[in-house]
Amino acid sequence: MSYSYGESAIKQRLDRVAALAPPWVFARPSLQPMNYSLLVQGGEDGYAAVVSGSYNIFDPDAPLSGYLDGLLSGYLLFDANRWNPLLLKTILENNNFTYSKEYDGSDLEMPADLTVVLDPKTHLPYLIRGFEKHPLLGTSTHDLRVYDYILVEGVMIPQHFKTIYNSHQLIVDWVVDEVQERYTNYNYLGPYVGTVDELKAEQSWSDLPGVWVMEQPGYLYRQMLLELQEFVVVLDAPSQQSNDIIKWVDDNIRKPIRMVIPTNHHHDHAMGLPDYVKVGAKVVVPDMAKEYYHGIPNMEAGTFTRENPFILEHDDFRAAIIHMHDNHHAKDHVYAVVMPSCVSTNSIVVVFEADFVISNKALDTNNDHTELWQLIQNMQSHRVSKHAEIVSVHGFLPSLQLSPLLEITGLAYPDFTPSDFKYGVSRC
Repeated sequence: MSYSYGESAIKQRLDRVAALAPPWVFARPSLQPMNYSLLVQGGEDGYAAVVSGSYNIFDPDAPLSGYLDGLLSGYLLFDANRWNPLLLKTILENNNFTYSKEYDGSDLEMPADLTVVLDPKTHLPYLIRGFEKHPLLGTSTHDLRVYDYILVEGVMIPQHFKTIYNSHQLIVDWVVDEVQERYTNYNYLGPYVGTVDELKAEQSWSDLPGVWVMEQPGYLYRQMLLELQEFVVVLDAPSQQSNDIIKWVDDNIRKPIRMVIPTNHHHDHAMGLPDYVKVGAKVVVPDMAKEYYHGIPNMEAGTFTRENPFILEHDDFRAAIIHMHDNHHAKDHVYAVVMPSCVSTNSIVVVFEADFVISNKALDTNNDHTELWQLIQNMQSHRVSKHAEIVSVHGFLPSLQLSPLLEITGLAYPDFTPSDFKYGVSRC
């Protein structure tokens, strides 16, 4: 990362060579490293552009892609200002700031709508604050918390960084102390280019005719649709793909989308919620999670508790949306258990989950075993059938049996049948 100060506006260059870990073999089979350079220019005619190498993870030999889209450019420019080594010097030289002594330190307002809060004892930056209109949280503060400084050639440099919304919602927490083996998991895959015509829609279970699995080829991200008599319920809500799902339902099922249920509040599962709300869908979440979405305009919320799951009933199937317990990935994490309305010992049982099974082609080595344990323990607590079929939001395979997960985790599991399900009421 380098900066040029020969012009009035900020200018940043990012040169990166990033080795790819095995999970990226689907994009680059020989795992050629990402090697590219970005130029970020501020000012009235600001931009961000690829000036060297390939920014396309699927094509290491792609020609220069040039200018990036406005949304990504704005984010990169915002970050360039926050990481500017001469940030405080720029503030002072512009002579356009306010100063006040408060309980939490010194407050400097900057022309770029950023605020630097100084530690009152060390006079070093404590946090750098931006303001944004978040799609879920509404108008929010966006803080980069910096601390644990070390002296490097006369310059104090922070080692610990946190990204915090609204002074209490922790998003990112990391320490600059070593090169992480899996840091390349955060490579940007490029803008969404899926279309409604490319959506892959499947009804894989003859006993569950109203249950659809939706996938946009190349994105390894699945959603589930539950088609009831009068309307459709959408499970999970990634951004951008949401518009394709809405159009597909309108063209093919021709019933209104009345409910959308995110698996958790993380951005890749919830940022599409405003699109569903615009077409009249109610957002159904655990009661403790309503605050996560208070910034969505005109949102109607439906809630349920950990003790009383949200139940959807159809002539052909019954779906239970369950708030999981003892889960560290997200406090509001839910999963769905779907089975026929009239169950027998051999009935199909489908579990829809997110973020527990991430890579189902390398189960043992490329998944977090703690999270696999938590999924299995929740299923056991709710007496889900031992022969349930698991549909994961992420991963290569469209579905997975429970038995391989039991084998790699070493866990025993009772011989539950569909009739044993804790929240099942068979209607035959």
